[in-house]
Amino acid sequence: MDKFVYSKWVSFIGMLFCFGVLGFAAYLQVYLKLMPCPLCVLSRIIFLFLGFVFLVGALYTPYERFGKRLHSGIILLLSVLGVFIAGRHVWLTLQPPSAVPSCSPTLEYMLQNMPLSETLKIMFIGSGDCAKVTWRFLTLSIPEWTLIIFVGLFVFGWFRYLVAKGARDN
Repeated sequence: MDKFVYSKWVSFIGMLFCFGVLGFAAYLQVYLKLMPCPLCVLSRIIFLFLGFVFLVGALYTPYERFGKRLHSGIILLLSVLGVFIAGRHVWLTLQPPSAVPSCSPTLEYMLQNMPLSETLKIMFIGSGDCAKVTWRFLTLSIPEWTLIIFVGLFVFGWFRYLVAKGARDN
């Protein structure tokens, strides 16, 4: 079981999955003209990092228990961060329009605490309206699908961690 869970192919499939999610997000943005809000952009960044973590696992398969646990721990950390961001996004979409809080910092805060390039990127890439549902598939919105995917990646990372914890070093 240990050799299968930590095989290069499993990591390669994880990488393809994460980059496939990013490709679909690009399709929604370019062809369907759905501009991402700041929370969508953060979710994309986390998928990008997860894809690179899986790429590292595909190129270098950890053989020692520590390496396996470290690799799984990074997947767990990133997926938990994704669950929190997507969970906040889903929460915002479920709020009545009159009770929706702002999901991005104010322009004044960004100018004081972030580099100008980052402030401009957040302003121009995201729509800023994170509570608006613009697309659904099988009755679920983009944030809901994102939450499901991050939860699935968390479960996968947790499973890998438990397998590594019980495995003997080769």
